[in-house]
Amino acid sequence: MGFRCLEYLRQNGHRRIEAQRPAAGRLGGARQRRRLQDALSTCNSWYMGANIPGKRAVFMVLLGFPGYVTKCQQVAADGYQGFTLGG
Repeated sequence: MGFRCLEYLRQNGHRRIEAQRPAAGRLGGARQRRRLQDALSTCNSWYMGANIPGKRAVFMVLLGFPGYVTKCQQVAADGYQGFTLGG
């Protein structure tokens, strides 16, 4: 899935993609609701976003997110609505 996004960016002259707040919030909320309730969700590591100064650590792994691939395909089909493309 990620390679298709990179191909789209390259073909359309973009060098970066960033989720806009509403889109990031929708995905983040779904991810948070589905997070694992074990040691993974309590570690202060890169997969929690702890490597980004000033960022609140949240569970960023997409394990157990039903429909994730379908959602990615829909976002791509909609021209990456909810994302800012640039560079």
